[in-house]
Amino acid sequence: MSSVSKISIKITIGDTILDGEISKHLAPTIVNQIIEKKRLSGPIIKIKDLLIYSPVGIIAGLHKPKKSFKKEDIGFLASNGAIVLFREDQLVTNKMTVIGNLTSEIEKLDDIKPGEIMIVEVLK
Repeated sequence: MSSVSKISIKITIGDTILDGEISKHLAPTIVNQIIEKKRLSGPIIKIKDLLIYSPVGIIAGLHKPKKSFKKEDIGFLASNGAIVLFREDQLVTNKMTVIGNLTSEIEKLDDIKPGEIMIVEVLK
């Protein structure tokens, strides 16, 4: 369910569908761009079994940057305008912004192949 701060999203990669939430209070500028576009897509890049990211064309800087992320966090990588899905708790070298979290099972990402397309849709 969406609230003023938390917005429900659906992430589709091939036949895999994940539910999540993005939160305005975490990064208002970035989240507002996602909401305005309603639907973003881009090819995925898979880094081992640690994370999946997809450049989706968002242009924004960092907001409350950090290097420590938890499993199921959704992040934003400013250097290439990418949405990042964290599959494990980890420390990263490039600071990123947390914009939300996945609310469905992260294990659904086990069969994802590099090059598939990630589609992020805002549910309202």
